[in-house]
Amino acid sequence: MWSSNYSNSFQWFGFVGYEIHYTGQIRVRKSSILKEKTKQKEVVNNILKAIKFGKRKSDQTVQESAINRLIGMSVGRINMNDFDKVENDMCWVNGFLKLNDNPHVRAQLKDLDKCRAKQFSKLIRETKKISNGMPIKVRNRISKVAFCPINGISEKQSLQIRNLLQKSEILDMNFYVNSKVDFEELNWDLILGIEFIEIKEEILYLLLNAKQIKGPLFYGKPYSYFYHVIEKKV
Repeated sequence: MWSSNYSNSFQWFGFVGYEIHYTGQIRVRKSSILKEKTKQKEVVNNILKAIKFGKRKSDQTVQESAINRLIGMSVGRINMNDFDKVENDMCWVNGFLKLNDNPHVRAQLKDLDKCRAKQFSKLIRETKKISNGMPIKVRNRISKVAFCPINGISEKQSLQIRNLLQKSEILDMNFYVNSKVDFEELNWDLILGIEFIEIKEEILYLLLNAKQIKGPLFYGKPYSYFYHVIEKKV
């Protein structure tokens, strides 16, 4: 039975990449979400394997190449100037045009954005380790608006995040990143709390790249699964 009235009934019915709820709501098949997350991880892992024994290009070139590939396969070839107009050809979001706005889809898309952000941060960390042969040591100054490139983060929230990081001694009194901090050993749940823990990977990425980032290069509306499936249609 396709219902919730019986103990042996099914609430979701699978059909060509989608799952349809008995109420009419649509979401992506769980296997399709898992497949996309696996692809994200494979892109980064394959690059890290390739550069493990030497690189012909700079860290920044390697990182940007990988990130552009991840963005391209998820939402298409877009940039800051045309992200709200360009069609999403030959990418993941273009394969799910029938999706509508509902809590199930929102959770799935945020999960994809979060997983990709985690791969971004992993790529940055590991390429730096390969270059230096030692744990990451950074000395970047974090401004009040440093975290605004993250989708949905206001200037006020960016300042809150900076204060939390300073309180945890990740930043010193002048808001420089403490070079002695081992980011992999930090208790991020305790540091960021419920409000910001979901964007931990984005925060870490911006901490490690404060000197290079002058705008929302890889985060925010232009590159988000959530934006292109939900917000762009509104």
